[in-house]
Amino acid sequence: LILLIDDVKIPVYQYKFNANDMMVTMPDISIIIPTRHRPELLQRVVEALLHQSVARDRYELIIVDSASTDHTPELLARLSTEHSNLKTLRADKVGAAVARNLGLNAANSPLLILLDDDILVSEDFLARVLDGAQLHPDRILLGKIVAPWAESHDPFHRFLLESGDVNTYDFPDRLN
Repeated sequence: LILLIDDVKIPVYQYKFNANDMMVTMPDISIIIPTRHRPELLQRVVEALLHQSVARDRYELIIVDSASTDHTPELLARLSTEHSNLKTLRADKVGAAVARNLGLNAANSPLLILLDDDILVSEDFLARVLDGAQLHPDRILLGKIVAPWAESHDPFHRFLLESGDVNTYDFPDRLN
């Protein structure tokens, strides 16, 4: 094959390419979770996020370890090899804000969700977020947080609930 540019003949090697090979898909949602020394809680949160009604290729989990010295790094290494939509980062400086900023910089989607490592979500959480973002693309979405200790018999959990220091952010659901 010869390419002709301004009367100059340039030989061109033929290359067959498949357009599907060149497609890079961007996830619809990036979920950023900072963590430090809470592998058991984090494992539960990740499992809930991996069992969403939305296909896994539509979202990415970005978990940022905030300088943990326990077995959190080992858990994150295992999870990232088991799940292609999960990536992990490490912040050398301790702090949720530092970890969140690292996660935000690594995010690949236009829709960002900031979660903590102790927030359990329902199976339809991401589907509802996507629905809400589609209905209201120019808004920040806030969701209801259900206090996990509402049924707890633990005295400290009961104290938190009864003291009113816990805000469950019970915003009305405008999607229904």
